[in-house]
Amino acid sequence: MKINEIDKELNRIKEWLNKNILTEEEFQKIKDNLLSQYTSAFEIPTIKQLNSTIKEVLIKTTSYVFSLGSPKDEKGRDDNEDEYEAVLTNDFYIATTPTTQKQFKNIMGYNHSRFKDCLDCPVDTVNWHEAAAFCNALSKQEGLPECYDIEHIGNNIQCQVKPEYTSLHYYNCKGYRLPTEAEWEYACRADSLSALYNKEVEAAYDFHVELNKIAWYRNNSIGRTHPVGEKEPNQWGLYDMLGNVNEWVYDTYTKDRSFLSNKNPIHDDYGSHNIIRGGNWNALHHYCRNAFRKPIESYIKNHSIGFRVVRTK
Repeated sequence: MKINEIDKELNRIKEWLNKNILTEEEFQKIKDNLLSQYTSAFEIPTIKQLNSTIKEVLIKTTSYVFSLGSPKDEKGRDDNEDEYEAVLTNDFYIATTPTTQKQFKNIMGYNHSRFKDCLDCPVDTVNWHEAAAFCNALSKQEGLPECYDIEHIGNNIQCQVKPEYTSLHYYNCKGYRLPTEAEWEYACRADSLSALYNKEVEAAYDFHVELNKIAWYRNNSIGRTHPVGEKEPNQWGLYDMLGNVNEWVYDTYTKDRSFLSNKNPIHDDYGSHNIIRGGNWNALHHYCRNAFRKPIESYIKNHSIGFRVVRTK
């Protein structure tokens, strides 16, 4: 059931109550029943801590319809954020923080981050292929299926999803992987419909006040990344979804997403540009919004880009 449908139903019940059709007790019982249909999708227990020290939470989807993108009147929006409705049908685990330098080095054996003096900071200066290779290595360590094929080309690696996991089948891989764009935004928003996941904001000043609580960005980062988990998490216990580092997602870029399937949307035509989300330590405030998305070549390494991992339940 959608949020607006629940609101309409509750308003209808309130009208009945005003006409003495329902008692307070009856109204509360129906209200609790309706809300349970909605909130049951968002019970987010901490699952476990792996040997690699990655902490995860379980995101329950239960076929809940949600909106991706931003309304046309959202301050700072880009023209590639048109809203569309989507449904995710697979529950998934997601790391509570971006992958740290320590985690990356323990798995991959190297750390090319710019800010190497902080092993608890997000790993940076990794391209999309290195992020996918990390997912494979972590899956192997944990005895899970590997989602990607890896080819070594000189000193570089090239990753692409295994043939059996292309397109909608990507959601079926039980190993560690990069989130789809839909999974990332669903987890980031954590039931929020506003520009930020902690509060609706209107004025620029309020935007900065609220963003400062949850994100490292240009106005407060002092020109660098910071240890993960220091800012306030979203409603589902996820840290640094906005700011600190941009995060790679699986999808290749398309400006128009209206042609994608509403059920488990995904775009993987093997284009040269993938997508980063969330904003970073050097980003202006309007780039640190739930809906912000940017195309970038998959081989690009930048000290403002990292990633976090997910896996299908």
